[in-house]
Amino acid sequence: AEEISLGKCEWDGQSFKNGSVKDENSKDSKLIQWNDKWISKIGMGLRGMSRYRNSNVKALNAVLKTPINVFETSPSETDGEDEWLLGDTLSKLSEVEPFDRNDLFIMTRGGWVRGKNLRVTEELIKRGNLQADIRKLSSEINLCLSPEFLKDQIERSLYRLGINYLDLFLLRIPLFIEKEMFDEIGKAFSVLEELCNEGKIKSFGLSVFELEDKEINFVDFPLEVFCEKSPHANGFQAIEVAGNFINKRPFESEPGRESFVGRAKGLGLKVIAGNPLRAQVEDKAVWLVDYFDDSSWEETAKELLNKAKNLEIEILQTPLADNRTLEEAMR
Repeated sequence: AEEISLGKCEWDGQSFKNGSVKDENSKDSKLIQWNDKWISKIGMGLRGMSRYRNSNVKALNAVLKTPINVFETSPSETDGEDEWLLGDTLSKLSEVEPFDRNDLFIMTRGGWVRGKNLRVTEELIKRGNLQADIRKLSSEINLCLSPEFLKDQIERSLYRLGINYLDLFLLRIPLFIEKEMFDEIGKAFSVLEELCNEGKIKSFGLSVFELEDKEINFVDFPLEVFCEKSPHANGFQAIEVAGNFINKRPFESEPGRESFVGRAKGLGLKVIAGNPLRAQVEDKAVWLVDYFDDSSWEETAKELLNKAKNLEIEILQTPLADNRTLEEAMR
């Protein structure tokens, strides 16, 4: 964000707030079309951010000055703090420099039951409105696909963000799906289609995450089944997976079988790559990006290259569960 605010990440002087996105000449390889909008290929994830952290506020304001117009929130992981941050920032910005909300693409993820959402589900149970079980997937993850719960979550997101619609709502589901969950997911799709028709959301999709104790390949994920559950409408439009040049399983194919990402694109779905700069190697989080504030570019560049080489060696030599190194496993 500091690099962006200092003007070191230039993009032909374009800014979404000055309306250049509506200019046909600006719709180049840096943008993709999503329904009636042209959006940046790179977006800002706000997971874990808060309006009470000055560094988070500065970072968001810096990005809002650039052509990046895609923002993703994960309110279940912060009790909505990331959405309060985005909503408050946009409200204050509009007082100084009015802009068109339609120039932004805002998406959010839902389905997890954590923090204050536990009280929400308790209230729904008391009223007899919870139409699906709360599934405990791990020590930290509870999942609820009840239509009433999803409606509640979307309404809360709209309120915190201060907007009247979401461009995309991502339903969080595990890569490993129990048979009993298919009917629940089908009902969730039905209510999301209804919300599309009502204008509360413009599209929806799946945010697929892996569970540590469940071994399943991405090529085995029943993607086609979900497309069949939304055959007569175009609300289901996207798939999100965590992927980068270390965690690349969603992009890998097997003999005679297309990759998860390839199948998704073949079905007409857009693919969102989450965690592009953070990888997981065994139980260790590895950051794939670094930043600098040194005035000497050449010295800093050399230092970063050395760090990158050392990091690559460390990653490739990391022992896996079968005692092979990552380098051996990739041969």
